[in-house]
Amino acid sequence: MVDVDTEIVALFLETEGYFVRLSVRYDSARPLADIDILAVNPKIGDKIWGEVKGWLESKQKWPKSWDKYVEKAFTDAKEQYVRDVLGNNFRKICYLPLGRASRDLEKRLKSKGIDVFDLSEVARKLRAKSEDASLSITDRALRLLRILEMRV
Repeated sequence: MVDVDTEIVALFLETEGYFVRLSVRYDSARPLADIDILAVNPKIGDKIWGEVKGWLESKQKWPKSWDKYVEKAFTDAKEQYVRDVLGNNFRKICYLPLGRASRDLEKRLKSKGIDVFDLSEVARKLRAKSEDASLSITDRALRLLRILEMRV
């Protein structure tokens, strides 16, 4: 099952022209082994492997060590699967509630080749797009944004 934070990121990526797959199983022997997001934007040739570490997780049990928490999301086995599916040219992105995580963590992740996006910024941009009359965002997306605003 996909959590709300991952759905918000997927909706945002779709509004940016990406085709998105969620909860992609990479190891059939392990039922909970999945990749949060694989996304491709054919217009610009961008490919993303995204892992979402969201607000709900962080409020229920905030990890003592974000490094170990994120390392579990970006494993070698997952990376090999992503290479098999997307090829070698893709970006690794970790979507985090940066208000709770340190800038030091952001620097460490970037040193490992992982870009960091703030979930609050993703939600803000999606909310702004929802107010644009030329863009059709579903009622479901608006409900998700309202849920997200209640959680922040």
